[in-house]
Amino acid sequence: MRSMVTFKYALAIGLFLASLGSSIGQDVDVRGGFFLDSLRVGDQTGFYLSATYPSNLNIIFPDSTFNYHPLEFNQKRYFPTQTTDGRSYDSVIYYLSTFEVDRIQLLSLPVFQLNPQDCTIYTTEVDTVLLTELVKDLPD
Repeated sequence: MRSMVTFKYALAIGLFLASLGSSIGQDVDVRGGFFLDSLRVGDQTGFYLSATYPSNLNIIFPDSTFNYHPLEFNQKRYFPTQTTDGRSYDSVIYYLSTFEVDRIQLLSLPVFQLNPQDCTIYTTEVDTVLLTELVKDLPD
């Protein structure tokens, strides 16, 4: 009987610690998406990326060397970090172009939380932009 009570307490403590660990990772909120819903081959579009996180974390955003496939990096506009009540907010607008001919272009971007031994990656939801077709029927 006593071992059953001990097991229940151990299980309750284990579940509590597991939920605590998962809630810590949820302190980072990442959002992103295209400004436009469609574009033409070669045109530039903006993709916003923002992160809200505890100010004691070290968060970095992708730079010009990141692979933005199927789009290509042109430039970025970074906005200075804003911190209030221990929470920081960062945002960047990436200006990207496409030269792919796929009708639907998909993109999801990450932010990286730097840790002593590695990093934790948080990604945005996948967003889409449609390619506007200028030539409807291509000859063989």
